[in-house]
Amino acid sequence: MPIKKILVLLVIVSLLLQVSFSIYYSSEIISKSDEYMFLMENMNKLEIEHQTLQIKLASETSLEKLSQYIGEKKYQPIWQQINLNQP
Repeated sequence: MPIKKILVLLVIVSLLLQVSFSIYYSSEIISKSDEYMFLMENMNKLEIEHQTLQIKLASETSLEKLSQYIGEKKYQPIWQQINLNQP
């Protein structure tokens, strides 16, 4: 009789341990999944911001804008300012 009680006790303890570990690991999986989703949302926002900044950079460094800027500053090409035929 005592062997049966010990076996039943061991089975009950092992079941309790299995259930507790299952609950713990499932909650960990859920929390990591939530963290992953949060990071993916942030990454998508950053990718959109990066694309927006690339478009802005392309428009601000276009030849038309640079020509307009050079015209406003009255810059001259360097070959017009330096005499390359000097000894």
